[in-house]
Amino acid sequence: MYSFDHVAINEQVITCDIAHVPVEDEILDVAVFSLSLMGANFTEYLREARRTLKLDGHLHIYEATSRFTDRASFCNGLQALGFDVLKVEDIWKFTHIHAIKSDQHNSNEHSLTF
Repeated sequence: MYSFDHVAINEQVITCDIAHVPVEDEILDVAVFSLSLMGANFTEYLREARRTLKLDGHLHIYEATSRFTDRASFCNGLQALGFDVLKVEDIWKFTHIHAIKSDQHNSNEHSLTF
């Protein structure tokens, strides 16, 4: 298990720009973004998740529901980046999106918006 953040709160967290995590391609089974798509370049974070996830690797996104203006468009953007969206659900004040890395071509042109 790896934990990445812009600021390490302890020695178990690797400090880095989430758009460039220091692991090899297709090494991870699961990537979790929990209230962490805050940067203006969060689309790059999701591209990096795709790079580091194995084929059929799981992506979990938990964000405040209030941040989304168009969840369908956001999910379409995830698909354009090479993910199949399996589930979108509300959990209290949060939205959980569960997707898997697909074998679709990765779009480097697409940017997501909330």
